[in-house]
Order: sequence, then structure tokens, then C-alpha cells
Amino acid sequence: MVAALCNDVLSGEWSINGLPPDALSVENGIIVTTANRYPLLIDPQEQGKKWIQKQFAISVEGPLVTCGVKDKRVMSHLEQCMSNGNALLLDGVNEALEATFDALLCKSFTRSGNMISVLIGGKDCDIHPDFKLFMVTKLSNPEFSPEFCANTAVVNFNVTLLGLENQLLSRIIGLERAELEDQRKMLLMELTNGSQKIKELQDDLLNRLASTQGSLLEDDSLVSVLTVTKDTVKDIQDKVATVNVTQAQISSTREEYRPVARRGAVMYGSVIDIGSLNPM
Repeated sequence: MVAALCNDVLSGEWSINGLPPDALSVENGIIVTTANRYPLLIDPQEQGKKWIQKQFAISVEGPLVTCGVKDKRVMSHLEQCMSNGNALLLDGVNEALEATFDALLCKSFTRSGNMISVLIGGKDCDIHPDFKLFMVTKLSNPEFSPEFCANTAVVNFNVTLLGLENQLLSRIIGLERAELEDQRKMLLMELTNGSQKIKELQDDLLNRLASTQGSLLEDDSLVSVLTVTKDTVKDIQDKVATVNVTQAQISSTREEYRPVARRGAVMYGSVIDIGSLNPM
């Protein structure tokens, strides 16, 4: 299922923007970006919030808007984002939202031609097709009502042991071998950009093949594009192969520091769990 809904280019882009690369975090990313319902993140460590702020920094008409659920202008921000197609990050959600949001969360939309609207606070508000809503709670174990869960896509972003270990490893390398961590991030970006370029070339070629009429061999522009695509893909693949070798060497050096990161992750988990012990 993950392979069908995500690819290396997408997961690489998420990783660059701050999403941990472990399997659970990638699955969370898929739910946040593809779910039909608006996502609600259980995010006490704020790693999901920081990823969203980078991943969706620029939307159709402007930057992502972040506001607290108790902000006096929250409804004004909501109406503006819905009409412009911006993304809105609603921070500080507790175990419920005001009834004003019910129609939006239930997606009780009204269609009139190409226009979509929803009734919020007794007012009809237009909704742009690109509008996105993200809700974040810092509660580690909230008790949401069944109705609230049914109307949202609840995603648990509580940090996993492996995810925390990888994050601590990056912090340790950043302190002990800063140049190594910078090189790793640069290589990761090159890999992602190379894979994305290959995908764009392949998609463009497929579109041209689908739209070409008559004999393919008689279409000089298509043959030219095919040649350019082939050469470009070969160059990128050669570069990616070189980057993979370098990255493997860097990963080998990074692994020397993993026991420290693992111990830090276990200590963090232990301290958090101590709070669950009976005082006796």
C-alpha cells in the first residue's frame, strides 16, 4: 500500500522538509497528504507540525497560515484561507473544537456550478479546491469523542524509538562531524532532485506518446524529445550511482555514533514512562 501511494521522490522530499524517515512516519505522511478528511495530528513533540510548516510553506495564493485555536482572528484566517486556496494550520486543539467547525469537518458543502461553499457561523463561505486544513494537538493521549474522530483523520505523530534515535543521530553528527551531516543533507537533496527530474521527463514523454497522432517515427519532435530524455536520464542515473556510493560511505561513518543515539532514545523513553508509575 505504501509503495502504491508514495514513491522515493516524495518520501525524499518529506525527509528534506523534516519528516523522520522511519516507516511509521512515512505512513503518517501518506495519511496527512491523501486522506479525504482533514488531518488531526497528535503531536506532543511538534515534529509533525514543523514538517507541515516546511512542506506546505507556499500554497496557491500565499504562505501557509498558522494560528492558535483560541486566536481572536481564527475565523477570519479560516475564511481567507478557504477563499484563496491557502493551507491553514490550526494549533493548540484540545479534545474538541467549537460547533462552528462542524459543517467544515463534516464537509457539508453546497455546490453551485463550479463554486463550492459551506455554512460557517451563519455565513456562506466559498471554498477554493486547493484549500487545506491541518489541526494539531500537543496532548500525548487525548480522549476525542467518536464524532470528532469520525469527522477527522486522526494521525499519531508521537515520536517512535527508531524515529527519535535517527533524529538524535543527526544531532550528534551535527555536533561531532558537522561537515559530514551537511554533506549527507546535500547528497540527499541531490538524490531527490535527480529522481524527481527523471520522473518529470518520463511523464512528459508518456504524455507526448499519448497525444501523438499517426506514425511515431514520422514525428521528428517526439524522436528529438526521446533522444534528449534518454541522454538526460542516463546522466542523472550515473550521477545518482556516484551519490549512492558516497552516501554509503557517509552512512558507515554515521553508524559509529549510533550507540550514543540509541542510548539517548532509550533514556528519553524511560523518563517519559516513569510518569506512568504508581507513586508507591
